[in-house]
Amino acid sequence: MHLFQILLPCADNAGTPFGKEDFECVKNEPAGRLQGVTAYLQKPAEGVWGHGTAS
Repeated sequence: MHLFQILLPCADNAGTPFGKEDFECVKNEPAGRLQGVTAYLQKPAEGVWGHGTAS
């Protein structure tokens, strides 16, 4: 098993907050490639995991 930690900014250089859809895109990419991801969003963890072809 490998652990990858990706830290993302909450806003761009102009201070405009990123929308939820931006974070969903980043979360879904590794979920599709690695069959799982857990996001710690400063609250209880949120996860997307797959087993075989089901998720």
